[in-house]
Amino acid sequence: MDEECLLLAELAATAVDFPKTGKLVTMPFHLKPKLYPDFMGKEEYQTYRSKKILGRLYRRVKEVYDEDAEASSEENSDPGDIPYDTDLEVPGFEDFVPEAWGHKCSYDGQLIGL
Repeated sequence: MDEECLLLAELAATAVDFPKTGKLVTMPFHLKPKLYPDFMGKEEYQTYRSKKILGRLYRRVKEVYDEDAEASSEENSDPGDIPYDTDLEVPGFEDFVPEAWGHKCSYDGQLIGL
């Protein structure tokens, strides 16, 4: 077996036992990956376009999700277009709709980024 693989297995076993032993494991620099597959979403590291099934699935799902999110944002571009329960209205709510709509759009954008 590969020596690096055995070392990784040993480190993993020690790390799993941390709650019992209190022994902290640090990953040696030479064992850390130099590149990460794109589906891991590690923008702060160098990545490569994974050609394996996880990479292909990731990109396909992202593509479909982005299309759906774009279509959804186009459909709901006006707060008045979204149905809601009018029994929840309170006097003066109209003054807060633009700010609330801005927060909703920001939230939607953050969800898309996940």
